Amino acid sequence: MTILPHAASRQRPSADLLAQNLAPCNLNQIFFPGYTVVASVRTQEGLTLKLEAMEPAICPKCGEPCTKLHDTRYRLVRDAPFPGVTVVWLLVPIRRVRCKCGCHRTETIPWIAHHEQCTNRFIALIQNHMRVQDASTTAVAAKYNLGWDAVRRFDKEQLKPFFNDVDIQDLRIIAIDEIAIHKGQKYATVFLGYPTKHVFAVVEGKSQKAVEPVFQMLVDRGLKDKIIAVACDMNAAYPTLVKKYLPKAEIVFDQFHVIQHLRGDVFKEARQVQAKEVEAEFGKNSDQARATRKILRTAAWDLVMPEHSLTPTIRERLEEIRKANNLMTTMLPLADMVRCIWHAWSQEEAAEMLAESIEAFEALAEDHKLKKAATFARMLKNHSFGILTAWKHRISTGPLEGVNTRAKLIKRIAYGYKSFDYFALKLKAAFPGRGRNPLLLLGEWTAVIKSRLCHTDLGMERERPLFFNYPAA
Repeated sequence: MTILPHAASRQRPSADLLAQNLAPCNLNQIFFPGYTVVASVRTQEGLTLKLEAMEPAICPKCGEPCTKLHDTRYRLVRDAPFPGVTVVWLLVPIRRVRCKCGCHRTETIPWIAHHEQCTNRFIALIQNHMRVQDASTTAVAAKYNLGWDAVRRFDKEQLKPFFNDVDIQDLRIIAIDEIAIHKGQKYATVFLGYPTKHVFAVVEGKSQKAVEPVFQMLVDRGLKDKIIAVACDMNAAYPTLVKKYLPKAEIVFDQFHVIQHLRGDVFKEARQVQAKEVEAEFGKNSDQARATRKILRTAAWDLVMPEHSLTPTIRERLEEIRKANNLMTTMLPLADMVRCIWHAWSQEEAAEMLAESIEAFEALAEDHKLKKAATFARMLKNHSFGILTAWKHRISTGPLEGVNTRAKLIKRIAYGYKSFDYFALKLKAAFPGRGRNPLLLLGEWTAVIKSRLCHTDLGMERERPLFFNYPAA
């Protein structure tokens, strides 16, 4: 038997050859609305069934039955597997009508989408597997002997109507942060809505030019005066765009990004200075230098850990630093001093703690000649407006760190994404918000096909309009 490659299957039999060589059979237990099984053949690739129409063709233009046909061609389509049969092919006669209304178009088959090479029932099976079991595209393609592109297309088709244009009318607070798509090379910016914590926008890049269309979209949707707070990092682009497009929104700088600057800049420089001092005193290859480098290797992380996160091992390392009585010992209370700003009892107390932190880092820079400490003090001073508003709104970009983790998992499961649009849809679907996941309302045998829902339970198709209000792309 001749085998031809096909996008919907790795191995697709020839429709013309099968139509000539199928043996007659009687499979009345298999029901296809408007059609009956007249022949079948078993091959290594699975089961192939030949169908014949039992009713006159319906004109797709006027809806009247047509007794005259222009021609009939067989289309080979993939169907859902039967018990004991993994791959099922259908030879379906596709009739082009010659209607008295002047229509010469191809008839519409309710259980096969237009120009589709799989039945709605099979598409529903694939889509259900992707949304319920959260399986990888590669695993589903291997399970059903499909091409990766076909599975991706079916999954994307069901995500588009729900997540291509997410409802944002209830937004009052948003959080913004970038995530790495390809480490060190490519980034995406994610927008999260409060209080439901749903991802409503994902854009490629992190520049002002890439992010600005989302702010324009918020204005176009009538949210210019409704957004009261925006949580973000100290990227210069975000505060500028917030002031321009959301004048009534207060900017909030969360402690995560401030502590991140503290660890990545100040503590890193202090660690390097401390290591050089020990090496200059005892020699680069001395036991003292080796022991110091071993302690300092994780010191930047240990020093910024909150008290409740300290493990016995970390406590031991901090005790060793405390006993050393050197520069790193001076750094011990600084992270807690900065962190207390966000946990103050009042905004006035937070302002006092912020002033004390600025003074502490200025003194550290002067005493130990740490340039990064002086830079960090200036950063706290210049961004004090956003740091103090964090106490008022009690929000942060913390939930976006969960989005970042999920994004890495999505990429790892799929072995990366060629299409950024598909990646964005998957990320939105992973964070639909509490009580807002429309995919949970879809039945097991419901297929999302082009702008409509099609219920395909037991082959009895009942088309009905989409129950969601978002337009399909």
